[in-house]
Amino acid sequence: MFCSNCGKEIPDEAVICVHCGAMTDASPAVNAQPAVSRKTGNGFAIAGFVLSLVGIFSGTYTYGIFAILGLVFSIIGLVKSKTCGSGKGFAIAGISISAASIFITVLVIILAVGLSLTLPILGSGSGY
Repeated sequence: MFCSNCGKEIPDEAVICVHCGAMTDASPAVNAQPAVSRKTGNGFAIAGFVLSLVGIFSGTYTYGIFAILGLVFSIIGLVKSKTCGSGKGFAIAGISISAASIFITVLVIILAVGLSLTLPILGSGSGY
C-alpha cells in the first residue's frame, strides 16, 4: 500500500504513515461521540423560592427582608430561565409567595402603627 499523502510505500496494516505521519485509508474510523448538552440549573430561581418561603414563614420578625430578597432572586431567576431553560416554575412561585409575604408584612405594620396611635397610652394620668 502507498501513503495517500507522501506517496511512499507503507505496510498494508499501517494506520499512520511512518514517513509523514498522515492517517492512512486503513485507519479505523474515529467514533465521534455527540456532545453532551449539560443542562445547568437555575440557582437564582431556586434561591428566590427558598427565600420567599423563609420570608412568609418568618412573618414580620424580619420586616420582609427575606421576602424582598426572594422577590429579587426570583425575578432574576425568571429572566435567566429564558436562556437556561429551567427554573421558570420556581421563579414564578417565588415571585407569588414573596409578593404575598410583602403584602402581609406591610399590612401588619400599618395595622400595628394604626392601633398604636388610636389606643390610649397606658399610665398617662388616668389614675388607675
